[in-house]
Amino acid sequence: MTAPQATVKTLAAALAPIPPDAPVVVDAGGTRLGAGFHLTEIARARIDSLDCGGRRLTYTEAAIQMLDSGTGRPMSAGTLTGILARATAALPDLADLPLSIDANTGNAGLRRYHLAAVAPVDGAALLTLAPAQAQCRPVAEALAAGLGDCRAVGCCA
Repeated sequence: MTAPQATVKTLAAALAPIPPDAPVVVDAGGTRLGAGFHLTEIARARIDSLDCGGRRLTYTEAAIQMLDSGTGRPMSAGTLTGILARATAALPDLADLPLSIDANTGNAGLRRYHLAAVAPVDGAALLTLAPAQAQCRPVAEALAAGLGDCRAVGCCA
């Protein structure tokens, strides 16, 4: 699976064809979390903010937090799929929200990632995470609308 913006639903769908007893391996920006990583929470967060142009924004996103304990048994694909199913049953609309994953190797300094891919590799489910980058919403909107630059939408006004 490769997705520009993954969701809990696309993660679960990508895990579906992988054998439930396959271990989950997490590559966080080129470094692997320890085999005994722990999924500490799945959150649905409502964000109320002001962008750099002074516009008020309200949106909702999903986040998974992983603790890299460095030791222990690997989580299985079936266990991860079960956790995702329980979370989407308990939190309405969670499945379709943009997903980020907070983790870091050795649990040293939490970093935000996006799910880049899920693939079966050597009998395991490999989750590849790409580091998240800051985003200026007015710039993204201006570029998407073909306006050329952010001044057309009041960036940094």
